[in-house]
Amino acid sequence: MASRNTGTMEQNIRTKRCFAADVAYYLRPTDSSFRYRAWSWLRRIQPGHRPGGQLAFWSAMSPDPRVPTSLHIIDLNSREVQELPNSRGLTTPRWSPDGMLMAAIDATTLELKIYNFATGVWKPVHGIRAGYPSWSSDGRRLFFESLERKEGYRVMAVDISAMKIDSIATFDGLRQPMFSFGGWLGLGPEASPLALRDLSTEEILRWKMSHH
Repeated sequence: MASRNTGTMEQNIRTKRCFAADVAYYLRPTDSSFRYRAWSWLRRIQPGHRPGGQLAFWSAMSPDPRVPTSLHIIDLNSREVQELPNSRGLTTPRWSPDGMLMAAIDATTLELKIYNFATGVWKPVHGIRAGYPSWSSDGRRLFFESLERKEGYRVMAVDISAMKIDSIATFDGLRQPMFSFGGWLGLGPEASPLALRDLSTEEILRWKMSHH
């Protein structure tokens, strides 16, 4: 583990000198006076909230690439922030409709994982590189985009009770946008998959200019 910085907390925060040990130190409950100033330079992305509750969450990224991403939950009443156990290296958090589970993706391997708040255990969905997870409205299935190039990108769903994976649809014949997040996948009514379609054309236009 990297050694602790020798400067003061104020200096370390101001200069953005961030190491894994420092992040843990800044976020201890006894350091509450510095906690939120420490968070001011950590990027909070992919925010969301627990359905019907007073808890919100986000994925935290440090400007230092040596510090892995992590998932954090804040109590909107007490303003207390906690790091979700064993969430280092995870991103793209999605809270289930009943608030009992959270899905996330390993930022390195793209492995899909599901956290059970009752047991405090992460359960991996083995064998598939995943993206854009979305819960069904009843929380029984978790939809995601399979990023396995050999088999072709497709819409998949895992049955939570049986941890069984089913193929729902393919992207065959669908031209998706080439910009960032052009491969987005979401859910519509009755768990119908939604995706982006590129309807633009590639044309060369010639203007006829009038000369005066």
